[in-house]
Amino acid sequence: MAVTVKTGGAFVKEAGDRPGLYVRFIEKAIAAIGVGARAKVATVKSVFSGTAVQDKVYRITNMEQAKTLFGEANVEDIQYILIGGAAEVVIATQTPAVEGQPLSTSEYTSALELLETYEFHIFVGGPGAATNAAAINTWLQTSKGEGKSFVAVYADNSVEGDKTATIAKAQVVADEYSVFVGNGVQDGNGDDVDAELYSCYIAGLIAGAAIDGSITFAEVPFSEVITRFRTTEVKELLAAGIIVTVMDGDSPKIEQGLTLGDRSAQEFNKIRTVRAKQAMIDDINKAVNESYVGVITNSPDGQIAVVNAVKTYLETLANANVLAADFVVEVDPTQASIGAELYINVTVRFLDSIEYVYMTVTV
Repeated sequence: MAVTVKTGGAFVKEAGDRPGLYVRFIEKAIAAIGVGARAKVATVKSVFSGTAVQDKVYRITNMEQAKTLFGEANVEDIQYILIGGAAEVVIATQTPAVEGQPLSTSEYTSALELLETYEFHIFVGGPGAATNAAAINTWLQTSKGEGKSFVAVYADNSVEGDKTATIAKAQVVADEYSVFVGNGVQDGNGDDVDAELYSCYIAGLIAGAAIDGSITFAEVPFSEVITRFRTTEVKELLAAGIIVTVMDGDSPKIEQGLTLGDRSAQEFNKIRTVRAKQAMIDDINKAVNESYVGVITNSPDGQIAVVNAVKTYLETLANANVLAADFVVEVDPTQASIGAELYINVTVRFLDSIEYVYMTVTV
């Protein structure tokens, strides 16, 4: 099924000319299409200790599993992902040719390829991955082309505190599906949690956010930021789409939940909107493949069934304050839906959180 997503439009609810058939397909759609949980974070780890072996993928939901597999001293990244709010960590393993050194590009790419057949929603490079940012970005672009959508979270300790260098590093991996963490934090003991390790917490935080939630102004459970950027620097970093953590009194908070997408596109440089877009594509694709492709005849009745299923799903997103209620789903009038091909146009407006409040006081 080919789906075209546009912006704007008006939604006219079906009158239900054929109640029996209409109701049956709506019930089927509700059963088949649900708002999927999107709380799985993937990463790559080197194997040094524990029971884990290289060239495998492990799925972890708690720290006891993590310690058994990777050793108690090698699980800080997993801990921060889970603390952030992820429900599951999907880990591809590899062993570097030189122990104690970061994985080479070929080693890292091999580990990434292991993840391709697993479901996850956020990928984070984590500690030591900055040297492989280009490989991650290449893999992200390839995955997008193959219909697999996820958000990639990057960071680079080498540019901590350097606004210009941070922006330059982020531009190398710029994409609407990419997030770049611009500075690290300190824990309750005053120890540094560098940007690469902190990016694991951010990945978990994004994964754990509700589908209608935002991480803008989210307070994080740390005591201080490593770098306190000046206001002008924060503005420049935000303009470049970088995640900046600032001090709000005594509490660190995330200034704005941004991706490295084109700001001129307005909607698609916000984490909330990009994740909603990905959820919509993934959920509809899954339901159509499971319940409609190869099952429903490509006749007017069959086409109405698929259109109504998509409408019902979008209603769940509208009720969850993810989309405006004026969406449109229709069989594309410009292309012939015949044989095995059905073309549908979907017109939606994504909703965002209130982030700017302008107040006029009249005395």
